[in-house]
Amino acid sequence: MVEYFWKSKAYLISLLIVGGTCVLPILKLIAMVVVWWVPLSANKRLNILGLFDHFGRMALIDGFFLAQIIELFKVDSYQPGGVLVSLRADPENAVLEGIGSAVACSLISHLFLYFHHRKVGASQPKPESSRTKLCSIGLCVAIVSVAIPSFLYWIAEYTVEGLAGMLEGANNSTKFSILSLATNLPSSTDDKFTANYVATMMLALVIVAPAIAVVLSFASTFANGLWKRRMVALQWFALSWTGLDVFLWAVVAGILEMDMIAEWIINNKYSDQCKAAATLMDQPCVRLVSKLHSGFACVVVVCVVYFGLTFLTIRKWKEMQRPSQSQATTLRE
Repeated sequence: MVEYFWKSKAYLISLLIVGGTCVLPILKLIAMVVVWWVPLSANKRLNILGLFDHFGRMALIDGFFLAQIIELFKVDSYQPGGVLVSLRADPENAVLEGIGSAVACSLISHLFLYFHHRKVGASQPKPESSRTKLCSIGLCVAIVSVAIPSFLYWIAEYTVEGLAGMLEGANNSTKFSILSLATNLPSSTDDKFTANYVATMMLALVIVAPAIAVVLSFASTFANGLWKRRMVALQWFALSWTGLDVFLWAVVAGILEMDMIAEWIINNKYSDQCKAAATLMDQPCVRLVSKLHSGFACVVVVCVVYFGLTFLTIRKWKEMQRPSQSQATTLRE
């Protein structure tokens, strides 16, 4: 898949997939092992482990690209004489392996953080100030109010022009929201198992994990003692699986470069027909015209608010380390 993207000069998509699915998981595991054994203060170790753990979800970006491609390359057109022209983008098994390895790497990074906190220990959580409580509640309310339209509103639209657009006729435009992209995925390809796998991953990253993080953030604001520590810890892990920013990167790269991929794939597969179309009809085989909708702005706002919630969670988590050990404890003692 990446080979096709690179040959089509879709360099941003290629770099995001290679960096997210290949470079980042390996770099993350190596860095975590090194950080685990190098003598560092508990705060520095937590910062590094938390950074790699939080952004490890970028390894799942290929699933979001795949979902857009499957939804886009779904053509069923009846031509004169009752001839059905059908085009499908079927995912390869390597996609399943890539998503599985990314999930495994994220679970391993969770274990590193868990053992770090077990070694360092935790102090009795301090009561939150009124200002912190207001910030937590305000962020939760802002997320809920913007998240619902971001899930339901159209995010992007692709219009197919050229010979492929003529074959599709009135159905040459494809719009999608977060919810429609995930729910329509299994019906857009013949490989139902992989499509359901990717759709489940999407729903977990962009709906389930964000919802759990908001609920835990709101509940931890009013909790105390052991329950507060548990909620803050679970909130961190839920935020590390919140993939709205990954989805946003995939949409931006798709808007910028999806037309290059479509043109290269169609022109490469049907080169003779495309040359004939260009000569006889003065039309390219395919051209994609992309457009953003209001749902995209909603997703941007939700991502910004979630980053604010993440920083607030990090602050709470750090406060739960034992003050006497937070600056000097090393895990090799």
